[in-house]
Amino acid sequence: MSHKKIRQEKNCLNCGHTVEDRFCTQCGQENLELKDTAIHLMLHYIQDLFHYDGKLWHTMKSLVTKPGLVAKEYLEGKRQRYLEPIRFYVFASTVFFLTFFLYVGDEAVTTSETATTNYTKRLYNLNQEKAFVQGTADTVHANALINNVQKISGMKEISVDTASHAVDSNLTLLEVDTAGTLEEEEEQISWIEQFFEQRYQAWTEEVYEKYEGDKQKANSDLGNKVVHSLPQLFFLSLPFFAFFLKLMYIRSKRKSYVEHFVFSIYHYAYLFVVMFLFYLIPAMAKMLGSAWEDMIIEWITFFVVLYPLIYLFLSMRRFYEDRWVVLSFKFIALSILLLITMLFLFVLIAAFAFFF
Repeated sequence: MSHKKIRQEKNCLNCGHTVEDRFCTQCGQENLELKDTAIHLMLHYIQDLFHYDGKLWHTMKSLVTKPGLVAKEYLEGKRQRYLEPIRFYVFASTVFFLTFFLYVGDEAVTTSETATTNYTKRLYNLNQEKAFVQGTADTVHANALINNVQKISGMKEISVDTASHAVDSNLTLLEVDTAGTLEEEEEQISWIEQFFEQRYQAWTEEVYEKYEGDKQKANSDLGNKVVHSLPQLFFLSLPFFAFFLKLMYIRSKRKSYVEHFVFSIYHYAYLFVVMFLFYLIPAMAKMLGSAWEDMIIEWITFFVVLYPLIYLFLSMRRFYEDRWVVLSFKFIALSILLLITMLFLFVLIAAFAFFF
């Protein structure tokens, strides 16, 4: 309740209804004077911030110390003390992926400035020039330049015909180092194969022109594109995870899919927090020296691989109240189904990043 002065007027500023007391019986708004000061606005913001943080830290504490309790109590109606599942998921995933992409960006090797990349681009451009002056006296000069670059770099020769017509053949950019042509396929290609073949040809041409023969840079950018699709992988797998839980407990007291979905959201969000620590702690360990850093990274790697499995098992035990033996079989089945789903979605996302 606010400590502001109550207005003398009896009309609600929000809906116009007559206000008999402090609150409007129609819309619930307080009938207060609205002359806010800068200090009041700041205090109101701090109050909301600490209210949010209080829920966040209480949710985090309960998730760490009592696996499965947050989702259980949230569905039982004890919601005031916890951060809502969607808000917690958005917060945790945002923090994790921002950290992850910054970490990947710092660790990534920039290939565009390496000597090999420079030689590759120079050979590509020289071969393009050689193809342009083919049949003239300048061909001899172009060949001399190409041979000189090849001797310095130790790279294989890239023939003119192959370099000029690679995008028109079925050769990939990554394998173009000798001249040759492909024989026409005699077998009938299905429309699906033809579609992917056309997309692959288009991608080859785009990469060939964009990266000027630099296969290392092309592979690096493709890898980054796939890595930046990981948020979609987790987001798409979430409803499948809840659906598998629904199948496992189709005869339990938790009949609604939403109940399993709430459990899944809290579990995924907590995993984001754990993975965030996986990147944060090694960064802090660097301040302690290389010996401490190596040891901490080994322990963190072991922890991140094993802990989520144990945590999920304990969460399911508290949330679904299964017997240990029955729970073990369901846990194994759930893990297998989730692994297959994650692999399928990863291949799908990688293919989309590759072709589109």
